[in-house]
Amino acid sequence: MVGTSIYPSGAGGLGDSAAAPPPPGGLVANERRGALLAAAAALRAADSEVATAFDQVAAVLDGGAWEGRAATAWAGELSRVRAAVAATLAGAALDCAGVAGAEPEWVAPVDPRAIHPEPVPGLPLHGR
Repeated sequence: MVGTSIYPSGAGGLGDSAAAPPPPGGLVANERRGALLAAAAALRAADSEVATAFDQVAAVLDGGAWEGRAATAWAGELSRVRAAVAATLAGAALDCAGVAGAEPEWVAPVDPRAIHPEPVPGLPLHGR
């Protein structure tokens, strides 16, 4: 399994339709880079799902489900939390993508970032 990845080259697990170029001689895909790109994509997806959930709650509140000072205060807190969660998820996605961008796409097979064979049950992972 050395030299293969569950992530298409540069796609971060998104299923790029274009075929990935073959690795340069003797190198293998950088699994750390692929994992970081996949994490960035997952964080962007989570951001979208969380925004949808907040929108649904806000729609119910705007529809008159709860009125009064307590409802107004809670809606304000909901808005503040929504902004904080969105900023945190977006920041984490950008951080992952930035770190991935600094990683080489290909590494030597002995590099710790290289793809390693699947662990064998009962044997230490990577000799540890």
